[in-house]
Amino acid sequence: GGAMELGRKVVVVTGASRGLGVAIAARFGSLGAHVVLAARSDAGLQEVAAQVRAAGGQATTVVSRLPPNGATQPKPYPDHQAIGLYPHMFLLPDTTAGPRITRHIAMADSARGAQVTFVDQMLRACSPLARGLLGSGMVGFDVRTGTTALTVPTTVIVGAADRLLPPVHSREIAGLLEEVGALHRHVVLDDIGHMLSIEAAAQFNEVLDEVIGLGERKAQVKAAKKATAGSADAPTIGS
Repeated sequence: GGAMELGRKVVVVTGASRGLGVAIAARFGSLGAHVVLAARSDAGLQEVAAQVRAAGGQATTVVSRLPPNGATQPKPYPDHQAIGLYPHMFLLPDTTAGPRITRHIAMADSARGAQVTFVDQMLRACSPLARGLLGSGMVGFDVRTGTTALTVPTTVIVGAADRLLPPVHSREIAGLLEEVGALHRHVVLDDIGHMLSIEAAAQFNEVLDEVIGLGERKAQVKAAKKATAGSADAPTIGS
């Protein structure tokens, strides 16, 4: 008695085609759960799905096809595909721990409390469906192909404390841009995390102004105003 019932729950089991994954999937099936069986090969996956259904649960299989030998595209992860199929599972609970989790994942330890709260609220305002679809869309996405096709001067900017996309990734992108002659600047902001446009708004805006040419225009406007002010202050000699 006292067994947990999971009739309304969706459970994702990765590595579900063999070993411990099979046992875990069967157990959740016996509790009535809808089990998403994720693996990188369909060998044995249908048999596991049959076991789950026979035990009283529902089963969906997700197979991640591996790229051909020598392919440069990263291998997609089946659990990411499962997130795309069942985004409603990934709700962000509104708890006092939320901002601490947000800071750890997306921001630098030095980020101000108000900045962390803003980002945490922004993340919660994004629907689980949107987050799930984004995760699904990123599976197998390789930025290198598009990067090497760029021909315009491009600036790469990253926070040195970015945990989501560490500087090693921006260095690779900057290197690719340099190879094709499209790198304008590679900017690394010290002690700044992933949300650099919020954590270091002034520095980010300076870089952005330069990219779109506003920095030079502002300097020209400032010089023109100074010249105009100087002319106004000059004495006028009557005839």
